[in-house]
Amino acid sequence: MSVAIRSLNKRFGDLQVLKDVELEVSKGELFSVVGPSGSGKTTLLRVVAGLETQDGGHVYIDGKLSDKLTPAKRNVGMVFQNYALYPNKTVAENIASPLLAKGVARSKALDEAAEMAKRLGIETALDRKPGEISGGQQQRVALARALVKKPTAFLLDEPLSNLDAQLRFSARKFVRELQRDFGITTIYVTHDQAEALSISDRIAILDKGVILQVGTPLEIYREPANEFVANFIGYPPLNTVRMEIVGKSIHFRHVPPSGAKHVGIRPEAIVLGSGPNRAKVISSEFSGRESIVYLDMEGEELRALSRNGKIPRGGETIDFSIAEEGVMWFDAKGMRLVG
Repeated sequence: MSVAIRSLNKRFGDLQVLKDVELEVSKGELFSVVGPSGSGKTTLLRVVAGLETQDGGHVYIDGKLSDKLTPAKRNVGMVFQNYALYPNKTVAENIASPLLAKGVARSKALDEAAEMAKRLGIETALDRKPGEISGGQQQRVALARALVKKPTAFLLDEPLSNLDAQLRFSARKFVRELQRDFGITTIYVTHDQAEALSISDRIAILDKGVILQVGTPLEIYREPANEFVANFIGYPPLNTVRMEIVGKSIHFRHVPPSGAKHVGIRPEAIVLGSGPNRAKVISSEFSGRESIVYLDMEGEELRALSRNGKIPRGGETIDFSIAEEGVMWFDAKGMRLVG
């Protein structure tokens, strides 16, 4: 394993931010850590980088115990959410700064910075200051600065959050291609589940300092371990329906498993237009390719997706069926029931 985290614990005063975290990130893997604000994602990344000291457990980088190594000696490249570029230095000097800090001759460091800038498509900005270039270019400068020292691991903390929606879409494709080109082990922290699903080899879901599930994007989406994961991954969010309504007003092909207390239904699993179920349309939201349709089912709100260009009107009654692959049953503790 390129990065291994063993029984990691971290407290800030009385608040335990990380609780017995166990993770293994393989060499060359793009591994995302996803969770809501305050879940401990950034703290985990900072502990791996050596910017925070854990209260228990161990960090191994490239097979070496790294607990007592300084950030400089861990040989990781980190990109912060705000990029942390030097405003009074040129782009070339910013990229070269890790090499200069290691004692590399200035001329050689600037040559390597220029080569890295070319690989990332920002060679025309080398003589400018960070304030004179776009947000997307600043992001690439931060990436180049982290990569120029040829790190063992690449740590990215919400690297796209400061970009607008359109630029963020193209930037995540760029980050994924960059990671593949360099073949570098990458831990990518984000609260954006769509971002994680689109670029990751594997994902860890973190909440309140606890790892809830680790798996491929497809595994996490189709086979969530519990209700929290099922709700957090996927948009629009999962529909959660009380068992009192199941059998009375919503019909499934299969009998609910023993112990089921409620059911989760992916919005895309609700097929509008025909079927054994019927609900009243509350409203709809048009978003171009599809519309989110809100339904009233015995006082329970359901979200469905309409992708055929037909947008039901509020107040009308509509029939629908449910695709079983989008149905999940949960017990009283919110754990998903299989079978």
